[in-house]
Amino acid sequence: MRRLTALALVLVCLTPCAGLAQETVEADFEGGHWLYEDTAQGVRVEIVRHEDTENRVLWYEADLVCGEDSPLRFLTANEDAPGRGFWYPERLAREKRAVFAINDDQFGHRVYNHDTVGVIVRGGEVLSERTRKSGSKGWPPLDTAAFFPDGSMRVFESAEHTGEEYLAMGAENVLAFGPWLVRGGEINPALDALIRECCGGDDYLLRPDAVQKLEKYRDDPSALKRLADIKAENKRAFANYVARETGIILNTDAMFDVQVKRLHEYKRQLLNVLHITYLYQRLKADPNFQFTPRVYLFGAKAAPGYAVAKQIIHLINSLSATINADPVCRDRLQVVFLENYRVSLAEKLMPASELSEQISTAGKEASGTGNMKFMMNGALTVGTLDGANVEMHDVLGDENMFLFGLHADQAATLKREGYVPQRYISHDPQMERCLNALRKGFRDGVSYEDLYQRLISQDEYLLLADYRAYCDAERRMAETYENRETWNRMSLHNIARSGIFAADRAVAEYADNIWDVPHR
Repeated sequence: MRRLTALALVLVCLTPCAGLAQETVEADFEGGHWLYEDTAQGVRVEIVRHEDTENRVLWYEADLVCGEDSPLRFLTANEDAPGRGFWYPERLAREKRAVFAINDDQFGHRVYNHDTVGVIVRGGEVLSERTRKSGSKGWPPLDTAAFFPDGSMRVFESAEHTGEEYLAMGAENVLAFGPWLVRGGEINPALDALIRECCGGDDYLLRPDAVQKLEKYRDDPSALKRLADIKAENKRAFANYVARETGIILNTDAMFDVQVKRLHEYKRQLLNVLHITYLYQRLKADPNFQFTPRVYLFGAKAAPGYAVAKQIIHLINSLSATINADPVCRDRLQVVFLENYRVSLAEKLMPASELSEQISTAGKEASGTGNMKFMMNGALTVGTLDGANVEMHDVLGDENMFLFGLHADQAATLKREGYVPQRYISHDPQMERCLNALRKGFRDGVSYEDLYQRLISQDEYLLLADYRAYCDAERRMAETYENRETWNRMSLHNIARSGIFAADRAVAEYADNIWDVPHR
C-alpha cells in the first residue's frame, strides 16, 4: 500500500500552542512507531505501523487523545478560493504548524474530475452545495458526514439535505465523502446489535455458526418484537431512500415482496407477474376482495442482446404503471421496478425485505447467493427446490420456507414425455384470464402478444405447469404473514440457521476437500 500523498480539499489538523507546550516527541520510523505528547494541552498522538507481509498489506493506526479544549481543527486548502485548490496533506500541516494531519474528504474524486461536489460546511459557513444523484454517469455516490458541537457525527445520503438544512440541525462542519463501506458498524446495524446481544458479542463474525444461539430466543416475545421493530425501521429507511431517488412513495404497512436478480426466463419473473395480474384482476372485479397488502419490488438487468428479457422488464413497468395509478389498489397493491439494480442498492433493500422470491425452474439454477443474503437479513423464501434453496431447505425444513412446484427430476420427465402448455390452460380459467391480459396489454396500450405466444406454444421453463402450485404457495405465505408472531419466529429461525452460508465456512471446505491446503 503506497504512502498517502494524494491531494486533499479538506484536512483535520492538530496545532500545538506556542511557548507553553511541554512536548515529547519519539520517532522510530524503522520500527514503525511515532509518538507526540503535549501535557499542557492534554494531547497525545501515537501512530503505529502494521504490516502483513504474507498478504502484502501495510497500514497505519493512529490513536488521538485530546483534552476538553480540543486543538482539533477543520481546515480548508486554499482558503481564498475554497474548493478550488488541492493541497498535499503535508503542505497544509507544514503551513498551519500541525503535528498531525489527515485528509477527511474524497480528494481523489475531486482532483480527477476537476470539480467540487457535495455539501461542504466549515465553521458554520456553507462552502459548496453541488450534489449529484447516486449513480450519475461518471460519478460515484458521495455520502455526507455532519459533525456537531458535542463531538457527535451523523451520516446522510448524497443529496439528502442542503447546506442550510445542515446548519439548521446545528452542524458546524459537513463533508462529502464516499462511498461509505460501513454505516453504523454494519449494513444492517440494528440486526447486528440484536445478534451480538443474544449470541455473545461479535463471536458470530469469526465463527458464523455462533449465530445459531439466536434460536433459544424463538419463543421470547421481547426478542421477536425487537426483530419486528428492526424490520419495520429498515422498511421505513428503504422507503425514504426510494422516495428521495425516484419520488415513489412505498406503503411501509404492506409486505415487501422482493424479486431481484438477473433477468432471465428461467428465473421466472414472468410467473410472478402472472400472479400479480391475478390479484389485480380480483381487485377490479371485487374491490372488497381481502388479501395481504403487498409491495412488489423488482430489480434486474438483462443481457444487451436478450430481447425477451427486455420485453419482460417492459411488461413489469407497464403493469406497475397501471396498478399504481388505479385507486382501487391504493395501500393494497403496489409494483415497483427498481432501476439499475446493483450491490449498493441491494445493501439497502435486503435488510428491508420480508419475502424473497426464488422461483426458478427446478434444475436450472447452479446455486445463487441472493437467497442466502435475504435469509441472513430475516426474509422468508417462497421458491422451488432449485439452486441454493435446496441447501436452505436442508437447514430450515418445510416449516420455515414456502416451497412449491416440480422438482428437477419431475421437470425433466415432463419435458421428456412431451409438455403441452394448453392442457394446463384449458383446466384453469384464472390462468387463462391472466394470459389474455398479456395480449391486451395494460395502461400504456402495449400488447405482449410475443410473450403470450411463447408461453402457450412452448413454455420452455414450465411456468404454466407450476402456476397453480405457485399461487397456492403465495396463499399459504400470506396466511402465515397475518400471524406476525409466527412470521417473526420463522424469520428469527432463518437468521439463526444462516451461518452455514458464510464465505469463511465455504472457503474452509474448499481448502480441506478440494485444494488440500492448510488454513486457520
